[in-house]
Amino acid sequence: MEERPTRRKSIIKTNWFFIVLFAILTIYMFGYIRNNVLATTTDQVRIVAYYMYTPPTFAGVIVRDEIVQHSIQSGEILFDLENHTRVRQAHRVATAGGFIPIFAEYAGVVSFHTDGFESALTPANVTSVPASINENAPYTQCDRIFRIVRSNDWFVVAHVDPAYVWGRGWQIGQTLTIFVHQPEGIVPLVTTIDSLISHNSIYYHLVLRTNFETLRFIDQRNIVFSLQQTPAQGLRVPSTAIVSRSIFSVPRDFVQLRYETTTVQREGADGSLPVSGWVSNDGERFYILAEGSNLRLGDILIHEEGRFVIEIIDTVQGVFMTNRGHALFRQISLPQNIILDEVEYVVLDPSQNPHIRLFDWIVSDARDAGNRLLVN
Repeated sequence: MEERPTRRKSIIKTNWFFIVLFAILTIYMFGYIRNNVLATTTDQVRIVAYYMYTPPTFAGVIVRDEIVQHSIQSGEILFDLENHTRVRQAHRVATAGGFIPIFAEYAGVVSFHTDGFESALTPANVTSVPASINENAPYTQCDRIFRIVRSNDWFVVAHVDPAYVWGRGWQIGQTLTIFVHQPEGIVPLVTTIDSLISHNSIYYHLVLRTNFETLRFIDQRNIVFSLQQTPAQGLRVPSTAIVSRSIFSVPRDFVQLRYETTTVQREGADGSLPVSGWVSNDGERFYILAEGSNLRLGDILIHEEGRFVIEIIDTVQGVFMTNRGHALFRQISLPQNIILDEVEYVVLDPSQNPHIRLFDWIVSDARDAGNRLLVN
């Protein structure tokens, strides 16, 4: 009779043991499913490297509205004015054979330099001009005396790699500064894109128009230029690592940041609410990742001076940085006119991207990544 209570206590203790063990296993399995089934896993990570990009150079051909005057009289040609003088039509330019005057057929700038390509390379056929000319092999007659450049507008024709064009979003009429390589140094030249024609995705036929530096280049036919004066330097990341995410944009006064913890006062809630998920700020507004956050559209945040209703979702671009097996979203600032689908890598300006640093590890392909991303 006295053994029954002891046995009953033993059974109760055994039941509690299994209940606790079952609870522990349930919690473990829930955590495993949450972290390894519901979360996205990846082993595609890459270190952020410092990158220096030397801008490529392009061979260009200059095209002008110009005409050559030829000699109709043998004998020595004596010029009556200096080279590169602006003249009116019928202005006396030279004398042939000591007594026959030669007059300008058109108004413009006189140049004593001719190369034989003046009649072949004209603004009318600029879209079919080759990207380089052998100036030692002119294909017109050799009785040229001088030429007259009839307009201040002139053109630069070049062939550009499609990948270079696709990453910049060029448009007809867009202003483009090129940097011409001259013996005396780099000469910046402001141009506009006159035409841009694709040739079977092998190259783009680029035509630039300008009315600057006409006299400086008036006797040149071939030039070499780059589209950037100095090498690009920065943090190189794969374009596939960059993704867009939805965010709530909240005014600074409605957010409290203490000891690296972000909190808000939500109407109807007691006390401060710690904000879950990724948070960033620019000094005026806080940006809170909408996916995975404990804030929702329609939530009302309160401050001593008023109320703020979360009504709009914006988007930001960023990368997933790995941290102890998890990847955390970090916002980035991209260069202008970058189309991510058309470039393999993007060079980020370190001064514009404080959330990413040299030698950080990032997920190299995050296009299908959710907010909970595990790194194998």
